[in-house]
Amino acid sequence: MSGKPRLLAVDDEQRGIELVARVLRKIGTVDLAMSGEEGWQLFQVAPYDVVISDQRMPGMSGVELLTLVADRAPHTGRILLTGYTDFAATVDAINKGRIHAYLNKPCPPDQLRMMTSSVAEQVRLQKLNESLIQELSGRNDELEEVLASLRLEQKSMVEAARTSTAREIGEAFAERAANLLETLARLASQLAESASLHEARQVASSLRELADAPPLALPASLMPAEKKN
Repeated sequence: MSGKPRLLAVDDEQRGIELVARVLRKIGTVDLAMSGEEGWQLFQVAPYDVVISDQRMPGMSGVELLTLVADRAPHTGRILLTGYTDFAATVDAINKGRIHAYLNKPCPPDQLRMMTSSVAEQVRLQKLNESLIQELSGRNDELEEVLASLRLEQKSMVEAARTSTAREIGEAFAERAANLLETLARLASQLAESASLHEARQVASSLRELADAPPLALPASLMPAEKKN
């Protein structure tokens, strides 16, 4: 509800409805109905923020009207105007019409204005609260989607890092093996071409050093999994 509240006043007495209208126009825009049926027709066309209805009217009573209003638009404010002898109707309105407030007729104008303003503000805050809850709920859903996307991206990055690390280790291992094979080939060639016993011994010494070096082992991450018996 933004700006002034939209109010619907319902009373079958001309004098009563004019008084209510004069009081309520100071706090909002007011439409008038001279019966419960007319008030209900107006409400179905354009729901109001607050409905103020007299109880005793020919045809549809105030309780019946406010009950329909409560069923159709629970967030609409509902105020019942009753006579001092309408205690049973007041209790019925509280149970069925789920009214926000009731006033005994005749009620002072200031009291009517204050009560209507209070109910209108209550309705406004309730609608605002629900709007904020819906907005926060929507943003929470968006946040969950973002977090899910980040988790997938993180998982993808971890997998990529593992693949990259394994590839780099494999490349380093292959390079080391190639260098060793190259060295062995060179020493074998020198041994075959050695012209003297001294050169042969030097080549044999180099081969012995390679034999004594730490074995070339495949990293554990690249070792094939052992088969279970």
